[in-house]
Amino acid sequence: MKVSFRLNDEERICNLLGMLFLSLYIVNISPGFEEPLGIPHAFVSMMMKIVLGLGFFSCIDVIFRRFKKKTLIYCLITVAVIFINTIFFPSNNIVFKNTAVYFLVNCLLPMIFFAMVRDFQLLKQKLLKISEIIAILTIIVLILKIAIPRLGGQFSLGYYSMGFGYACLVPMIFLMLEFVRKPNFKYGLYIIVMLIAIMSLGSRGPLVGILSFAMIAFIKINHEKKRDVRIILGFLVGLIFVFFSGSLFTLLYNLLYSIGIDSRTLIMIANHNIGYMSGRDELYEFFLQEIVSNPFIIRGINRDQALGFNYPHNVFLELLYQLGIILGGLIVVSIVFKAFKALKSKCMSTDSKQQLEIIFMCVSLSTLMISGTLWKQINFWIWIAISNNKYRDYKRKIREGT
Repeated sequence: MKVSFRLNDEERICNLLGMLFLSLYIVNISPGFEEPLGIPHAFVSMMMKIVLGLGFFSCIDVIFRRFKKKTLIYCLITVAVIFINTIFFPSNNIVFKNTAVYFLVNCLLPMIFFAMVRDFQLLKQKLLKISEIIAILTIIVLILKIAIPRLGGQFSLGYYSMGFGYACLVPMIFLMLEFVRKPNFKYGLYIIVMLIAIMSLGSRGPLVGILSFAMIAFIKINHEKKRDVRIILGFLVGLIFVFFSGSLFTLLYNLLYSIGIDSRTLIMIANHNIGYMSGRDELYEFFLQEIVSNPFIIRGINRDQALGFNYPHNVFLELLYQLGIILGGLIVVSIVFKAFKALKSKCMSTDSKQQLEIIFMCVSLSTLMISGTLWKQINFWIWIAISNNKYRDYKRKIREGT
């Protein structure tokens, strides 16, 4: 009997997509190693890009074998949007050219590969395994953050790192899903560690995604399994208590501060400043006024930044401002429809595709409602790819219960 160690197409794709999230995490913790190890952050970032680039290139044969109309449509729409925006809105090009390159490399490529997945159960297993690896790395990061200053060195990601927080968000939600489905000590420990790391070293933005997914997953999975509604109510009461208990967060802040971790997020929660808008309210008001004053005008992608403003920090305002209320409104409606359709799913506890769809929906929309720009949000385009992936054999297996 001949034994083959060659990976099949599906394993190659899923391994590559797992590596995508691991590399994102490594890039965002690398600033901490600049001083103690002398490894520049820029060098780590470049190496991760090379590794991922080689990985995508190594799977190019899979693209040709699975090249479908949908992949062609993604590419044609992207080319058309770039062409139209470049020709008809030249004043935006100083910013748009960077956005276009970023989208092609960091959003379109992952989108195409997620659209080609046929075995969502395998993909979920790979991403869960990567999430466990990231959780272990996070434990190491916290240990280094505490230990290195005591040895006379420095390990710092800055006062807080937005990139680190969001790099932890997808892995943590995968761990949360498994814990809600099958509670066990290992996943519980990983979740606690990653939550502490996000609140200690990251920004508060990821907490929105964590809370939204926790409520959706817990309620839906318990409902599907017909568990007692009192469990759900108890969970919600617990969340409300923890969220509004300033003394609990003050205690946690003081504990972490005593070992060398100064958490901006924890002190904001303890002081009831978690809702501080950091200037977002002024942005929302400005862009809303612009939309109301000229509702039908199409200003083009990146018009906000081309004029010297910050982006709106809200996906709906961004679309309506850049594309007008007709075109932008249609896209907004389609996003809301996709989200509603995902939430209507009745098999989240067993269907890996539905689990992935809801995970990336929560991660991307929670981020885009308060931060980030649509055209550089990788997780949003991954959600769109998963949502549009209608692989027939997978649907047949789900119907047959295999």
